[in-house]
Amino acid sequence: MIFIAIACARTPDSVRDYNTAMRLIAEGNHDHAEEILRRLVHYCPDDHESWNQLGLLAFKAQRWQEAERCLRVASDLIPGRLIYRPNLALTLAEQHELLCAKEILT
Repeated sequence: MIFIAIACARTPDSVRDYNTAMRLIAEGNHDHAEEILRRLVHYCPDDHESWNQLGLLAFKAQRWQEAERCLRVASDLIPGRLIYRPNLALTLAEQHELLCAKEILT
């Protein structure tokens, strides 16, 4: 799978929206946070942090394939962000893809 990242700098509004989504997640309002994060990645598809958070929300909701897709995007955008790999590996493990999960972690 090839992703073409389009440069998209965070604006003050997008930073505010991301912070709002993080607050909503902390408060347990996952649905509203997910709406905000989906809007962020729609307008800025290279926002790896929002992709990661969307993946984590899908993981919590046990939507494994969606979680995998979102976490793969985050990991592909910023391969050096080490936390993205364990998140993706856990998602693969939940789908009984243990060899793939192991490959990601080694």
